[in-house]
Amino acid sequence: MTVPAMRGLALLLVSVISLSAQSSLQPLPVETASTSKSFAAVEFALSPDGAWVAYVLTDPQRRKLQGLPSDEWKAFTCTSTPYLLANTDLLISNTKTGQTINISSGKGANWGPKWSPDGKSLAFYSDRSGKAHVWIWERSTGKLRTLTTAVVHARSRLEKIFWTPDGRQVLTKITGNTQTFDCFDGTTKREPFNPAERSVYESESPPLKLPPSADSFLGDLAMLDARSGTVQRIIKQEKIVAYSLSPSGDRVVYASPTQLKPDNRLLFTYNLSVVSLSNGQTERVKGFSPGAPSLPASWSPDGQTIAYISDGECFIWSRGEQPRKVSASVRVRFMQTPLWDKEGRAIYVLADNKIWRIPTTEAKATAITTTWNRQIRSIVSRHDGQQIWSPDGASIYVNISNSVTKQEGFYRVDSRTGEFSKALEADISINPMLRGVSHDDELMVYAAENARQELNLWITNRDFTNVRQLTRVNPDLERYPAGEARLIDYSTADGKKLQATLLLPVNYQSDRRYPLVVWVYGGSMLSANVNRYGGSGNEHYNLQLFSSRGYAVLLPDTPLTVGTPMSDLAKTVLPAIDKTIELGIADPDRLGVMGASYGGYSTLALVIQTQRFKAAVMDVGFGNLSSMYGEMLKSGASNGVSWAEEGQGRMGGPPWQFPERYVQNSPAFFLNKIETPLLISQGGMDVSPYQADEIFVGLRRLGKKVVYVRYENEGHGIEYPSNRIDYWNRILEWFASHLRPAAPQQPSSVRN
Repeated sequence: MTVPAMRGLALLLVSVISLSAQSSLQPLPVETASTSKSFAAVEFALSPDGAWVAYVLTDPQRRKLQGLPSDEWKAFTCTSTPYLLANTDLLISNTKTGQTINISSGKGANWGPKWSPDGKSLAFYSDRSGKAHVWIWERSTGKLRTLTTAVVHARSRLEKIFWTPDGRQVLTKITGNTQTFDCFDGTTKREPFNPAERSVYESESPPLKLPPSADSFLGDLAMLDARSGTVQRIIKQEKIVAYSLSPSGDRVVYASPTQLKPDNRLLFTYNLSVVSLSNGQTERVKGFSPGAPSLPASWSPDGQTIAYISDGECFIWSRGEQPRKVSASVRVRFMQTPLWDKEGRAIYVLADNKIWRIPTTEAKATAITTTWNRQIRSIVSRHDGQQIWSPDGASIYVNISNSVTKQEGFYRVDSRTGEFSKALEADISINPMLRGVSHDDELMVYAAENARQELNLWITNRDFTNVRQLTRVNPDLERYPAGEARLIDYSTADGKKLQATLLLPVNYQSDRRYPLVVWVYGGSMLSANVNRYGGSGNEHYNLQLFSSRGYAVLLPDTPLTVGTPMSDLAKTVLPAIDKTIELGIADPDRLGVMGASYGGYSTLALVIQTQRFKAAVMDVGFGNLSSMYGEMLKSGASNGVSWAEEGQGRMGGPPWQFPERYVQNSPAFFLNKIETPLLISQGGMDVSPYQADEIFVGLRRLGKKVVYVRYENEGHGIEYPSNRIDYWNRILEWFASHLRPAAPQQPSSVRN
């Protein structure tokens, strides 16, 4: 890291520590943590001149719906807004002054910003008028206007707004003229009683048709006139998951799911198509290999060729030709779209932690870098997301992480020699989806966080000699103390070396032992969270709530194998606890454990194998893999089959093939072994709330100490502030009553 960059980060750390010291007597309030805003993982946009950055924040206090229906995952609200974006605001910040404007002013849901080519207008989605439309914000006047009455039907961050190069039209996805779709208006409506109502399900062999959830991608691709709002529908009533406009604005490439993959029922196969806007003709990319496409493809600078990834292989395709597959020795593991150079002579991809150059004339990949001790997470692209960012024409920039120190940052790669040079590397975690480069290639904005400061936007010049913070999303959080995070190394009984994130209590004193809460999620490597604010990586679960109240928090690595996830959890978690005790940090008589979703299962799996924990919390968890296997929605969809056989369940096959395996890895069959007091939290409108019911009923029957809180209008997690506040107050009271934390002591400099 350059000296100015180090100085900037050092000043920031001093600022955070000073703020913590000033408020050291007051722990982070549950209300503050439960109502904090967060970045929505959707498109954010830097204006062409680099003066303004537009981004989307989720505000828990604006959540108005009442959970999810109990039998379906509804993708949209009845305004045609993606359910997960129903409480979002659109803001812009000036990159020089830091001035911030809330364009949406708290009205409706607002997302998907895109600047016009001249930077004078900002297009975005909003349902402020009662339905989701494309809106325009004029930079010179600050005025808003709806572009058209056409209702937007964009489900994911890949279904975004594209401006034509002349700024006269925008491409987006809308509902069809006669299209209806399932939506959720915030209530579970009860239909009039019909004694003859029945549902009939029939088996298929093989059941490869698209699940009902794929219908939520159905819509029309359309060009909207930026002045008059006139609508030209170019693709009608097709399931489209991603699309992209060519640089010349005359063609669109899009991907459509066709069926489930025979070897993995959690994935689709796709068609890849290109439509001409001049004549409406559509050309299917011949021989498209089944598998998830890459966003869906990237255009060459002249708009004549596309490059895409499918089933781990790279392809190049031009109009009227057969796709050309790059050397089969290159297996691309990342979903980043291949990136072109500015001349369109070559594309660059990531594979085997190397950067590969593929000349379009040869379609043969050559590694330009060698094996390296950093993990390359992504290649930094230009503003269009289609080309490499190379301000000097000779460098490629990459976002990296260090698997040993967990530091992240950016490195330059000499495109001729493949040599790496550090631009920025620090104790931070970078969100690769929130990043943008100005049109002149001189500025980059990116989102980063560390253990003691939440995710915010940062800005740097191309040389990384002037790195500075751009936003402060939740200034109230900075008023309260935050615990320091560190890595610890430990080994399992069989000698496997692992790491864990350890979040220390605020004002940690090395001569004291502290109560320890273990946050667990089986199969994850939580040591990677050491530089993530709150530890868990999810704003719903801000573990600084524990740290500021005198707890240490442990987040261990938990690699699991097929057939033995439950015993593997004990083998990986318990040695991490032993190490924390050995270091003199954790009190062995005051240990707690908690987790959410599969982490709830992990918690239950641990407390049936050990009596070391004095208290446990299972949030939206489960304990019976057989009933998870047989879970079926009202639509007939049965996601549990693939989940158990080949996914997170790790059973390797169906229950009739491995009956003992299903039993031995289902805590529900061993509830009599639990001696740890258990608090269960569950959303009543989750897909399978009966899983929590089952555990409570069994423990109550056994006379065990158990408390069950069912938030009837919540889904798979707590979304509403009032429920979050109740949830965290209950958890903190639960652990306080069993682990007896002492109030954090003031540092000596404050006491004196």
